[in-house]
Amino acid sequence: MTKSDLIQIIINRLNLQPSKAEQIVNIVFDQMVDALNKGERIEIRGFGVFEVRSYKGYQGRNPRTGESTDVAPKRLPFFKVGKELRERVAEGPKEKVDSNVFDPSNAEKLYSPERREAIPEALIKEMIDPNPGIILADVGTGTGYFLWPLLEAVEGQGTFYAVDTSEEMLEKLKAISEHRAWGEKIEYVKSQPDHIPLPEGSLDVILLGSVYHELQNRIEFLRVLKRLLRPDGRVVIVDWKPMLDGGDDTVGPKAEERLSRDVAHREMIQAGFEIRTPSIFQKLWTLVGIMPEV
Repeated sequence: MTKSDLIQIIINRLNLQPSKAEQIVNIVFDQMVDALNKGERIEIRGFGVFEVRSYKGYQGRNPRTGESTDVAPKRLPFFKVGKELRERVAEGPKEKVDSNVFDPSNAEKLYSPERREAIPEALIKEMIDPNPGIILADVGTGTGYFLWPLLEAVEGQGTFYAVDTSEEMLEKLKAISEHRAWGEKIEYVKSQPDHIPLPEGSLDVILLGSVYHELQNRIEFLRVLKRLLRPDGRVVIVDWKPMLDGGDDTVGPKAEERLSRDVAHREMIQAGFEIRTPSIFQKLWTLVGIMPEV
């Protein structure tokens, strides 16, 4: 891990501008250096202790010539590892459980009255405006909340991929589809966090409905999506507004998990998209990424 990696983690976790995240990292490092220069001890409980050790000058010997030489006094930084850090490293890496990812056991909440009010089916149709024959992938489909209105809009005339990393969620959607119109039109795709097994250049629309905040390597994932699009295709991202932007924590992800539209906008540009910013929902932001003209 590098300093740049730390800065990027802060950008992702706290939704900060890159310059602000870099300033935070620089402040921490600068203060640690200043403390050590003053001879102060830095203790980070569970992690370890940084301190400066002083060494007296002494008469040494040049290993090449054998001549005696004076070695000057010196001060060197020293790190003593803490017990908790030592034990965690000794245990080795553990599989990371991402708390941002939606828990399938809460699937019924996806159809709560509050969520239906915040994300009306009519606005989902308006946002995508699908034509018969559309080829669409609903990434992070869950139980198909965003998918069903679009199937209805074109009466199942098209190709609809339900994409999810959770086999459990896909199984729930399959059970629901047995009792809903055009459910037989859905094609189910088990994906990985960094891979969607669909042909490159095959999709008209890729929809990420209330899932962008769950992604870890968002820019790289956007590049994966870009490769799946047709030249005139688009990625549509919808996610919950942060509290300061008019969000409401009574429905949707926790406040600390939310991402601002500005963060997603910057990341989509980095991934190579041209951006459109329609205003569709009151409590959620929307971004549309299109392929740049060649």
